[in-house]
Amino acid sequence: MKYRSLIKGMIKVLLLSCAAVALMACASNRHEPQLNPYPKHFLTIKGYIAPELKGRIYLSFVQSYITTADACFHVTNSWAGSEEGSIKNDIYRPELDKQGHYQLHIAIDKYLPGVCKWVAWNLGYSLTSSPKEPSSGEGFIDYGNSADSIPRFYNLVCKDNPSDCRIKIPKGTYSSFTINPNNSYTINLNLLYRKNNANHP
Repeated sequence: MKYRSLIKGMIKVLLLSCAAVALMACASNRHEPQLNPYPKHFLTIKGYIAPELKGRIYLSFVQSYITTADACFHVTNSWAGSEEGSIKNDIYRPELDKQGHYQLHIAIDKYLPGVCKWVAWNLGYSLTSSPKEPSSGEGFIDYGNSADSIPRFYNLVCKDNPSDCRIKIPKGTYSSFTINPNNSYTINLNLLYRKNNANHP
């Protein structure tokens, strides 16, 4: 009799554990964004990468999406009561043609909002000395109300490694800016070689 009660208790614990795992999996799946089958708004990034930098500096773009629904926030600091949304980073690496030019098309509305209300958050670039994919980027485009002064071009002028790179953009514009996620844009971003270490752009 005791043995049968023990078995029943073990089965009950097992079923409860399975139910808890299923609920966690369900919550995790709910937070995952679903691809938008018909995206309408695109950020086109095109440019040129100097051949002198091939194998020295690798350019990547990190497009971040974030949840905005309160139900999908998670606690980051229970003592301070801090919460934040889930973030998904998508990595894009340019593929060059024979002349060193590239063109990328990034869907701003790549994911459906869903119950977590996923939205595009920002776009960053990453300069590394190895082909390993970056986990984050230097944010330079945010999504919101479009800025009045979006640079016509965005040049990263480099010498031998990522720490040598300098930003060169038109006067009166800023190295970080905001664009409207409900529109499409084209950004020109070049990775140029700086021959003289003394001549900073």
